[in-house]
Amino acid sequence: MAGEAVITNLTEERVDVFIGLVGEYLAEKSEIEPDFTPAPDWQGSARDFYLAEMKRNDLFIRLITWEDKPFGFAISSVTDAPFFKTRRIGYISNVFVIKEVRSFGFGTALIEDALKILENNGAVTVQLNALVLNEKTKKFWERFGFKDYMVRMKRGRD
Repeated sequence: MAGEAVITNLTEERVDVFIGLVGEYLAEKSEIEPDFTPAPDWQGSARDFYLAEMKRNDLFIRLITWEDKPFGFAISSVTDAPFFKTRRIGYISNVFVIKEVRSFGFGTALIEDALKILENNGAVTVQLNALVLNEKTKKFWERFGFKDYMVRMKRGRD
């Protein structure tokens, strides 16, 4: 790939493109875990949801683009937990890069960007959720120093 990838904040002008990427993300994730299957009319509610989320000062939605074409995103946030010794906790909730450009380092760039933003916003520790059925993803996160921390369980449809 010629040129450099650029990581920027999600803007209102790019929300519809972002929703397209979210659709690709959900399609892949729902193959592993059916609970992530989007509702038939999900795009409109997702658009409204992310437009509202963009106004938060503790949430960071970042797009990675190359030649002005978005092909991935990361969503992270930081929260205060005043009752814990570690008061500022960062969370990486989603990272996604389209299949065509995986293994080019763009996921790594998004994660490094998210970690830097969280650190700059006072996060002392960073947490995330990963599907246990996706061993490749788990190994990817371990490369960044993440390790098993707790088990998240569910009850209902298997």
